[in-house]
Amino acid sequence: MHAAGLLLLRVVQSGDADALHRAIELLTVARQGAAADPSLQAKLLSNLGSAVLLRFRRTGVAADLDEAVGHLRDAARLAPAGLPERALLLGNLAAALSERFDRRGTADDLHDAVAAGREAVRMARAAGQDPSTLLSNLGLVLQSRYELAGSTADIDEAVTVGREAVAVAPADHPELPRMLNTLCKSLRLRFWLTGDGADMDAAVAAGRRAVELAPGAHPDRPKLLNNLGLALRGRFERIPDRPGDLDEAIQASRQALGMSRPGHPDHANALSSLGTALRIRCEGSDDPADLDEAILLTRQAARGVTAGHPYTAVYLWQLGSALILRFEVTGDMRDLDEALDAWTRAARMAQAPASTRLRTARHAATAAARAHGPAAAAGLYEASIGVLDLLTWRGISRDDQLRLVRDEAGSLATEAASAAVGNGDLAQTVRFLEQGRAVLWSQLLDTRTDLTRLASAAPELARRLRECRTGLDGAPDG
Repeated sequence: MHAAGLLLLRVVQSGDADALHRAIELLTVARQGAAADPSLQAKLLSNLGSAVLLRFRRTGVAADLDEAVGHLRDAARLAPAGLPERALLLGNLAAALSERFDRRGTADDLHDAVAAGREAVRMARAAGQDPSTLLSNLGLVLQSRYELAGSTADIDEAVTVGREAVAVAPADHPELPRMLNTLCKSLRLRFWLTGDGADMDAAVAAGRRAVELAPGAHPDRPKLLNNLGLALRGRFERIPDRPGDLDEAIQASRQALGMSRPGHPDHANALSSLGTALRIRCEGSDDPADLDEAILLTRQAARGVTAGHPYTAVYLWQLGSALILRFEVTGDMRDLDEALDAWTRAARMAQAPASTRLRTARHAATAAARAHGPAAAAGLYEASIGVLDLLTWRGISRDDQLRLVRDEAGSLATEAASAAVGNGDLAQTVRFLEQGRAVLWSQLLDTRTDLTRLASAAPELARRLRECRTGLDGAPDG
């Protein structure tokens, strides 16, 4: 085991592929010989899972990612309750599950990652261990779940644990730039939910500090620069009389793109961020130069992620927005048709967040009506209304359900009905209005007890009740 550990250290420091292969071989053999010792078996399995995860990051072979998660699950399962390293084993599992979600967009991985991350933090605190890295990792997976499902509780918890991680981490902690980066994103996401300018100012400050602590060729620098750019761009969108923010955001995104590797998720993020910032700079301008580059970059972003991944829908939304802006300048119908195609594809992605699908479907319907008449929009409005129910899933609080319906649904039914009237289809007009009304009334009449307060006092009981309720909601009739 000691030899395998030294080999893994060499891999981390130098990227030596032969050392990684040898470490995996040694850990596999050692694990087979330690079957009688659960503590040793758990440690070996966790190291083996981490090594296979490193191999996945180098090769991109999907089977390696699944194997790594399997080993790390087994390690967490076998670890005795009093094992000092148990918090670390659970933290490794949470990180691997989160990475698999980032690659594939499977919601179950994200829920399991949150559960493992919370348990890891609890155990580290109970053992008197430094919880800073585990806290930051938990914040990261809570961010992802908030982006997927829209729970206010998730993003509030992400900000809380992110701030605690930065506060308790030693000043020379090697992971501090990454912790600040995670906090920056949590604050930025909450800002878009609440509009609290203090959150965005704090996000920019955390992002700048993260970049300062990771100079030169630091491996995380592209991600840090990109996140800082997003925070600066977000602040400019709410406070447009600060043009320096947008210029700095574009500069940071360009640096991030120049340092990122094609094929890596950071590369697609940097393409998208720079493209969107350039599009925003073009709004209200007749100069197409930035806009042409924005469209090129967002096209590349949409093509640079795994097929079906939820981020693809966001990139397609941004591509459509840039194409529509150029259409407004040039009147080229090809741009309008391509925007319609991008938004339609995003609206049909089952893995994408419901709010993204709804927004893209509505814009696709508007573009379709504009390009080809009201009849072309009917199917897209039908799809939009069909997504409304997905906004109100039982895993979030009633307040969040009502907020999402209010913010995202808006006047959707009225828009759809207007298009149907324009198409001369009165039956469809009535159906659209009834469907929209049915969703809103179902929320107003659903008076079942919200479990948010119970979760604060007795989280395990709340979890079990939520699982029972969700199961009953999905049970077949009769």
